[in-house]
Amino acid sequence: MESIRKKGWVAILLSLLFMGTGFMYIRRPKYAAVSLSILIALGIVLRFIALTPIVLFVGYGFVLLYILTIAVWSGRLAGSGEFSGRFWSDRWYTIVGYILGMGLLLTQLFLSKPFPTPFIGAIKFFNIPTVSNVPTLVSGDGVVAHLTSSVDRHDFLVFQDPTGIYSMVFRVVGMPGDTLEIKENRVLVNGSPADVATENLSFQYQVAPTAGKVLNPDFWERNGIDPMSAFAFPGGYIIHVTEGEAGNLGQNSNWVAGIDKMLQEPGSPHQFGDWPWLKEWNPHHFGPLWIPKQGGTIPLEDTSWLKFGTTILEESPQLQKGTAQGQQANLPVQEYTFKENYYFVLGDSRDNAMDSRYIGLVPTSRIVGVLRYRYSAKELSRVGDLLK
Repeated sequence: MESIRKKGWVAILLSLLFMGTGFMYIRRPKYAAVSLSILIALGIVLRFIALTPIVLFVGYGFVLLYILTIAVWSGRLAGSGEFSGRFWSDRWYTIVGYILGMGLLLTQLFLSKPFPTPFIGAIKFFNIPTVSNVPTLVSGDGVVAHLTSSVDRHDFLVFQDPTGIYSMVFRVVGMPGDTLEIKENRVLVNGSPADVATENLSFQYQVAPTAGKVLNPDFWERNGIDPMSAFAFPGGYIIHVTEGEAGNLGQNSNWVAGIDKMLQEPGSPHQFGDWPWLKEWNPHHFGPLWIPKQGGTIPLEDTSWLKFGTTILEESPQLQKGTAQGQQANLPVQEYTFKENYYFVLGDSRDNAMDSRYIGLVPTSRIVGVLRYRYSAKELSRVGDLLK
């Protein structure tokens, strides 16, 4: 059987083109799998873990050195021996399939707009940076999003903020066409309760310690509460916990004299200033508000402008507000028909989230996708959870 010598320069060129293809060419598919896996692991560390600029610089330098080392190694192996017969890994169609398949995997991990994949469509990996959805999502959780505009109630929606710079994640509570209201920090849709289970929500509580006691970090940790989330103020502490955690904490009478949920009264002004809508609404008593749907029409009255002015002008910047009506080309406009569907989103940490109560409604055009699974977490028991 005729012997074949592999060309070192071809192996090097293929390795530089796509990690592992040089090893496929010289019939070492296991080397290809290991070298690509190491590169992906390095990429995940640099992509999803918060690192300082100097560490990132060194990290990317190491990745470049690793790629060059693998290329040179594959070239040396190519010239160190002879090959005979046919082998599956060095066929041109195998190498092309390897590049396409592994390339598709890498786009899902690292590109901002991945290509669709069979059966599940395009997916993207995110890292949760905030505590706005505690206890369901905590800072540092790694999550998988399905890049789709098909949304159901209680989905975790990934969307662009109004500036288009950042991605945000909150839970959908109001669908297009719903009439939504918040009473005592709980959601009503079309007059009926429509919130998620209480154990999935956290609220703000005021904790008064027993006389002479100081609730130090050890106390909070013993009670399963992150010490960094407990804020001291004259007379006590403010914490964000679930109702169950608050109940357990209140039973600790040796340390806690009282614990009360903090609620604003109906009609009390919002402490952070202007609302996107009516000023008498506040985070705990909000609405009722009709959620615009595509094709839905409203009269352009003063109340409509207070509720939907920002949304209308984002859709139709050429439309200007008159005294009580819209104006377009100096002609009064009596009504407005919405061009998109909109969603109302809330954080699971109801008193610690800059959600639709602050930033307004989310249009379909700003939706990135819907969270599906958690792929990493500090507690291994939470990995793989379906996010719903």
